[in-house]
Amino acid sequence: MRILTTTLLALTVISGSVQAAAPPATYGIHLFFDEREFVDVLTLEKDEADNLKGHMDVPNDFAGDVTNLKLQGDSLQFDLFVPKNSARPQDLIFHYEAKFFDTTHRQLAGFVTLKGQKSFVASFVGFLRGGER
Repeated sequence: MRILTTTLLALTVISGSVQAAAPPATYGIHLFFDEREFVDVLTLEKDEADNLKGHMDVPNDFAGDVTNLKLQGDSLQFDLFVPKNSARPQDLIFHYEAKFFDTTHRQLAGFVTLKGQKSFVASFVGFLRGGER
């Protein structure tokens, strides 16, 4: 009986971890180009074919779909087209790379670079929006 109880407890913990890591999920992305904070919204979903897709909303600026989205274990990567505006004289593609804190995928931290370059653009932390999971 003790082995059965232990096995059921382990399966419950494992299934909870797997469920917590699966989209849909919405994150508040706290982005820092310097000491000022900007909060964007990243939404992850699966389409009809079970492919992962994402969308980023940058308040008072733009919104767009993310591309090259990869979620593997505790790593998340994606690109975001950033259109030019009065503060940005040219279109850019930001490349985001992050690690999740643990298997619940509630918190992540990472860096932004320009696609194809290694120089620092911004750092960020993300938090799963309230009420989810």
